[in-house]
Amino acid sequence: MAIESGGAAAVTNGAGESGAGGQPWHHGFAPEVQEYIGKKGWKTPEAPVQSYRELEKLQRVPRERLLVRPERDDDTAGWDGVYNGLGRPADPSGYGIEGADATLLAQAHAAGLSKSQVAKLAAYLTERTQGESARTAKEFEDRGNAEMAALRTKWAADYDANVKAGQSVAGRLYKAIGYESVQAFQADLDKVQGVMGAGKLTEWLAVMGKGMGEAQFHDGGAQGGGGFGSTPQEAQGRLDALRQDKAFMDRFVKGDAAAVEQFRRLASVAGGEKP
Repeated sequence: MAIESGGAAAVTNGAGESGAGGQPWHHGFAPEVQEYIGKKGWKTPEAPVQSYRELEKLQRVPRERLLVRPERDDDTAGWDGVYNGLGRPADPSGYGIEGADATLLAQAHAAGLSKSQVAKLAAYLTERTQGESARTAKEFEDRGNAEMAALRTKWAADYDANVKAGQSVAGRLYKAIGYESVQAFQADLDKVQGVMGAGKLTEWLAVMGKGMGEAQFHDGGAQGGGGFGSTPQEAQGRLDALRQDKAFMDRFVKGDAAAVEQFRRLASVAGGEKP
């Protein structure tokens, strides 16, 4: 036992705890506090202070900025606090993603995603979509080139004349079919090409342009009789009726020679030409 001059004795017991009168340094603390200190193994008053200092070093942020994980998954309020603290906006509109699907933004908000997370996800999806579009366009172009090359072999010397005949169809028929511009007609032809293919569409247009096929003309009863009509207005009326005739349009789209010839002649009359 060591005795300090001019003061009370400082006692150190076998456990390394020290205090006046031989009592532990935490003598007089509440029982639960003493039990906690014992579990922690703090032998001196400096120990808990040093422990708190180390805790502050680990936290590196003020206590008010710490997020506490809720104990239950259904603790909505608790999780909202965590998500909001991590940067989730107050509502889906706060993500600020122009043109994004509102339903997807709502789901992202419900899942607790932060604004930066959604921005990164949107950038990734945009890049992937653009890449897929570019690949699709390239595949479409390559397929069209291959089909036209095969058609050139098939038609040989007649290739240029046949293609020109097909191209003339848009310029002569788009008004008769009901399009306001040849560009609008061409846009729909591009869609048809996606289904039929460039080669088959070119053949289909060439048949229309050259009036190939010698089948007898039939108007399908659309106007109650045969013939092309004596005026462009009558021919246009019959064209309008044929476009509403599903059976006729099915034949026309499949390249039925009689249907194609009927449509071509009516369009010619409607356009002010002779059938």
